[in-house]
Amino acid sequence: PAVAAFAAHPTDPDVLYAGTWLTTPGAALVYRSNDGGETWQPAAAGLPVDMPANAGVADLVLDPEHPQMLYVALQRRGVWRSDDGGQSWSNAGGGVLADDEDVVALAIAPGAPSVVYALSADGVHVLDGGAWKAKSRGLPARDVVYNAIAIDPTDADTLYIATSPTGLYRTPHS
Repeated sequence: PAVAAFAAHPTDPDVLYAGTWLTTPGAALVYRSNDGGETWQPAAAGLPVDMPANAGVADLVLDPEHPQMLYVALQRRGVWRSDDGGQSWSNAGGGVLADDEDVVALAIAPGAPSVVYALSADGVHVLDGGAWKAKSRGLPARDVVYNAIAIDPTDADTLYIATSPTGLYRTPHS
């Protein structure tokens, strides 16, 4: 399968994750390597099995504070979460982020508990208390494509959002 996203364990260089597009029959959406990429095993139990061909993972992130916790954005299937290093997955939907939302990018802000952001066609969403909440104030509502999200490494409350055709947006300082 075509690899679309990649995540590395923050303290164990042998543990790697790859999110894929379903370009070959029998492919899994997520794979895990425990030997630095020499071999890969499916790590997709609980993820949807009815995805169409040439669809799949839009983004995959690993929580740096809790390395057994992963989030995956699936094309038109929302965000899914694993608390056990990819052994099992559950839908992280709820709130304003629909289960069938087309999330294009994810970001995790460090802290205890970590804060998860999802970027979709509707803008930015934050996972807060188990439910997604909109956080798109100041972003264009129409005629824009959201492409990427990043968190300022020196200020976890500052997000950068890349769009087409209007450019880069930054959350205001508190």
